[in-house]
Amino acid sequence: MLIVDSSPGAPYYATMKILLVNAPHTEDGERVRRFSRPWPPLDLLNCAALLRLNGHDVRLLDYRAAAVDATERDRASAAADRIVVTTTPLDRWQCPTLDTEATFRFIRSFPCEKTWVAGAHGTMQPEWVLSESGAAGLLIGETETAIGRIAETDPGAGGPGLAITRDGRLRAEKAEPLDLTTLPIPAFDLLQIERYHYELLGNRLLVLETARGCPFGCTFCSREMYGKPVRRKSGEQVVAEIGRALADTGFRHAYFIDLEFTFHHEPVVALCEEILARGWSFGWTCQTRFDQIDRDLLLLMKRAGCRLIHFGVEPGAERHVEALKKGLSLEQIREQHSLVQRCGLETALFFLLGHPGETPAEERTTIDLACELNPDYASFNIVSPYPGTHFHETAGSFEEPFPPFDDHSHELVGLERMRREALRSFYLRPRYVASRMHPRRLGSALRGARLLLRLMN
Repeated sequence: MLIVDSSPGAPYYATMKILLVNAPHTEDGERVRRFSRPWPPLDLLNCAALLRLNGHDVRLLDYRAAAVDATERDRASAAADRIVVTTTPLDRWQCPTLDTEATFRFIRSFPCEKTWVAGAHGTMQPEWVLSESGAAGLLIGETETAIGRIAETDPGAGGPGLAITRDGRLRAEKAEPLDLTTLPIPAFDLLQIERYHYELLGNRLLVLETARGCPFGCTFCSREMYGKPVRRKSGEQVVAEIGRALADTGFRHAYFIDLEFTFHHEPVVALCEEILARGWSFGWTCQTRFDQIDRDLLLLMKRAGCRLIHFGVEPGAERHVEALKKGLSLEQIREQHSLVQRCGLETALFFLLGHPGETPAEERTTIDLACELNPDYASFNIVSPYPGTHFHETAGSFEEPFPPFDDHSHELVGLERMRREALRSFYLRPRYVASRMHPRRLGSALRGARLLLRLMN
């Protein structure tokens, strides 16, 4: 079978067997510095749908969800004409794992001549990833922009969205940002939905998105994978995807993975009204900023099934808040967080430790702020100097974003100790424990306990 695009200069595609692989970030018993959950790899589902449009046979192996028998893996890789392994599916584009050694060992287990690597690591540091993985080449930037070229006769020639080594020199070419309205419905049928969960929401979890990109300029945030413009799917497109996903998977919970879900209120209002009108019943969560919400929107979201909202708070010391250029004051955070709580929605707040020049007293201020706000859930992470961010340029002793785990500096060891102290200070304080003793809060208490155990790993 031959699929032909008759436009001038278009390549010819022969039907191929493409294996898409979501790589594990760790091996059994290995410690991690950035926890990664088993969530559906939405970008790979998009890629599968795009490849199917050209008649290709696609298979998905998701090692984050469950280990795959070595015999099955070898059989699948031997049968494939091309293999695409992602180090960071869509839900990890913004915060790629810092533990890469196991990932590269895993990638090297596939035939190098037909294996291509996608994800944030290769996009940020293509030479390093090509060298460490031994792969034939990389898909850089949004995974979907170059997936069609992987099925061409000679992807090794390079092109937009690909990075290769030719004559000893790196050739990397970014593709234009993806028009999300051109995406087909993701290949949800490839999922075994029972394998996916989020301890703060529930089982049979699906990842969805309505928009991609972020207009804000936080100095620590990595947006290398997204491109600059904020792009949206059409409302009809999102509704059609949810309907298909319900039919194909029977999912019960969803995470709208947009960086700023409520940046535009009108599409969110329209989506919530569609969910209510169609009688769909699933719990969902999203992430956004405190200056992008209001009472009416929050109450509508709750009626449409929203149970939990994620917010980034970052540091508690005023001078570091200003340095991050997030455009939010601590007073705004306090007022808006109180509003979310009064609307009856749960909150998960994210805090960062280890900003350049931050003192132990300032780190303690961040912990105190978390306890003062008293969200349902809190997560503390050590800020990471991802390439392409202002923080990377000014990070001083944190010049290497992906050092080996056993090569931590004394400063990093101290920050890890502070991170664990922060978790204990927040989750084990009497006020938090007492607030979870009410019968209606026992579910939240159990979810908080599960989160604490995971984060203390």
